[in-house]
Amino acid sequence: MKILIIEDEEGIVEFIKEGLKSEGFQVDFATLGEEGLILARDNCYDLILIDLLLPDIHGLTICKKLAGEENPAARIVLTAKNELKMKLDAFKSEVDDYLTKPFSFEELLARMKTVLRRRGENREKTNESLHSRIELNRESREVFVNKRSISLSYYEFLLLDYFLQNLNKVLSRTKILENVWGYNEDPFTNVVDVYICNLRKKLAKYSCGDLIQTVRNIGYKLID
Repeated sequence: MKILIIEDEEGIVEFIKEGLKSEGFQVDFATLGEEGLILARDNCYDLILIDLLLPDIHGLTICKKLAGEENPAARIVLTAKNELKMKLDAFKSEVDDYLTKPFSFEELLARMKTVLRRRGENREKTNESLHSRIELNRESREVFVNKRSISLSYYEFLLLDYFLQNLNKVLSRTKILENVWGYNEDPFTNVVDVYICNLRKKLAKYSCGDLIQTVRNIGYKLID
């Protein structure tokens, strides 16, 4: 597997690079954000590790640009900041995981394997989920609502897909976070709420905003 590191601290780059190479990964790196963006666009990476506080461009800006371009690489951000707002901003920017410095190589490797496994599981599912008003194709990443194409971000797509797999079932925020974002606990409750709000707004443009219902004190469900 091929990994890109975008990090300006040489010591951290060497620490991660040597560890990953010993595990059999191919590794490229960039110390500037713009350089990293060029590498990400010109190569096919399985996962990108992105420092947030780069000298020339913020790491979340890179994440947003890659998400907007539908770059298929998984993304884990690395930062010394452990603030809730920063974490929420990161997940809104389509990152797969958030790792706070300092960290051990063992923890980084475990997080990477979890993210890569989750991405692989999403690709291995059957191609389509069908609903009386929604069609979702996992291979082409196309979604049609009332026969009209709708554009969704990476996690909006996964969220809708998870609802379709559990049609008419009540899903707790914790369950959604675990199955869509891959977390076993619920420290980022607002992330689920924010994405559901965004998804509802997009569905509402096609007269389907009421399909995702709130179940008070429990969670949400998608109705047929």
